[in-house]
Amino acid sequence: SPGDHLPSMRELAKDLRVSLITTKRAYEDLEKDGFVTTIRGKGTYVKEQDNAILKEKQFIVIEDLTKSLVKEAKTIGMPLEELNEILALIYEEENE
Repeated sequence: SPGDHLPSMRELAKDLRVSLITTKRAYEDLEKDGFVTTIRGKGTYVKEQDNAILKEKQFIVIEDLTKSLVKEAKTIGMPLEELNEILALIYEEENE
C-alpha cells in the first residue's frame, strides 16, 4: 500500500538469501520505475501511483507480449486472421 515501509536492503537480502547487490539493483529499478521512494536515513517507501501512469505501463507490457506472440505466430506461418480468431476466443473465455 502507498506509504508502506519496505525492509532494508540488507534485511531483504538476508530473508531471501540473495546477495545485497541483487536487492540493491531491485530497489534501484523500483525507484527508477516510480514505484518506491527512498529517503536517506529513513528508508524506502511505496509511492502513491497515478492510475494513468500505471495504465500506460500495463499497455507497454501488453504491447511487448503481443509482439512476442506475433513473432511466434509468424514463425509457424499462422495467418493474421487465425491469430485474431484465437485472441477473440481467449478474450471471450476470460469474460465468462
